[in-house]
Amino acid sequence: KEGHGIEKVKAYIDSHPMSYPTGVDDEGKISEEMAVSSIPCVVVVDPQGRIGWHGHPDHLTNRVIEALLERPS
Repeated sequence: KEGHGIEKVKAYIDSHPMSYPTGVDDEGKISEEMAVSSIPCVVVVDPQGRIGWHGHPDHLTNRVIEALLERPS
């Protein structure tokens, strides 16, 4: 989205250290595909390329991760 360029993202990451990869979707294509409604947003993709979960990183709890790992492939 306009105003959320790479420099703003870098500044946010510098002030909120993250232990996971981050990316910038300059054209908004990925955000639209994955129904991203706010940032930051985490998308968990399984080995088959299916989205297993997406949302704010604070909501990606161990319980959510365990449930995702228990899903059949």
